[in-house]
Amino acid sequence: MRAPARKRSRSIKWQASAASRTARVRWLVTYDIADLRRLARLFKYLKKQGVPVQYSVFLVEASAMKMSNLIVQMAKLVDANADDVRAYHLPATEPT
Repeated sequence: MRAPARKRSRSIKWQASAASRTARVRWLVTYDIADLRRLARLFKYLKKQGVPVQYSVFLVEASAMKMSNLIVQMAKLVDANADDVRAYHLPATEPT
């Protein structure tokens, strides 16, 4: 008998590249939260983790391992049926 599959949160989507799990990279975290209380909680949490770039958009510098931990914490703050949170790995910039 197979073990039951782990339930994945549908409310948080993220893309990770083949970069090392410990290398610090930049992530763009965006969200659309339906409830003002959850919005305030997520904003407060993300403000500790990164820099607000625009309304509902944060720039977070973290390893893939830390980012997966952040996603777990963010999933606890949002409603999977009503809210949407996304995290995108940003490519490294080349010095000019």
